Amino acid sequence: AFGSCNMLASIDVAADNPKYSSADGVLFNKDKTQLIQYPIGNPRTSYTVPDSVTSIGDCAFRDCESLTDIKVPDSVRSIGEEAFYGTGYYNEDSNWENEVLYIGNHLIEVDYSIAGEYTIKDGIKTVADGAFAFCNDLSGIIFPNSLTDIGNNAFFNCKSLTSVTVPEGVRSIGDEAFAGCNFLASVTIPASVTSIGDDAFLRCADNLTIFGFAGSYAETYANENNINFSA
Repeated sequence: AFGSCNMLASIDVAADNPKYSSADGVLFNKDKTQLIQYPIGNPRTSYTVPDSVTSIGDCAFRDCESLTDIKVPDSVRSIGEEAFYGTGYYNEDSNWENEVLYIGNHLIEVDYSIAGEYTIKDGIKTVADGAFAFCNDLSGIIFPNSLTDIGNNAFFNCKSLTSVTVPEGVRSIGDEAFAGCNFLASVTIPASVTSIGDDAFLRCADNLTIFGFAGSYAETYANENNINFSA
């Protein structure tokens, strides 16, 4: 709705608006659990996402070139696609670690050319929506035990993945998180997972098997989606 509004410096919402709110010129939902849009033209160089926020919307900070310092609290469980694309923080090469961009304890994006087995560093809580999408040469992923949430489309079309083990402590796997991983035949899901999104394993290998505990949400999901399950 506010894409490419390069001169927009502030978004202010009436106090009695039933759906939206604002703080410091930033647009939120009513209870400030979702950050929807940061104004592109705001000249601030630093911004700290409030602790009340649990999700950041698609393109929320996109093209905010002035923002070179962004702090995202651990309360955030989901980060939309291209949420930080084109920000001053994103554009600074020194913020990328081995072709991966982190903000605090959140993995934001990787360069799609990444190959082989990648180990996400310790302490990371969330993998943002679409973070590893189209990384066709990514053959393996090692998750840290700190991980709590895997975003929508996080590993979309990672065609070289054959096996994935989700660590204990992860609560949610997003929509189409592993969709298009054509050779993915084995996924181990812990009992801590209580939410798996729509089409999370769409177009994976025909012999895909979900491994998990009997009676777990993983078993329920597998049965409801006609996926092989092994306890």
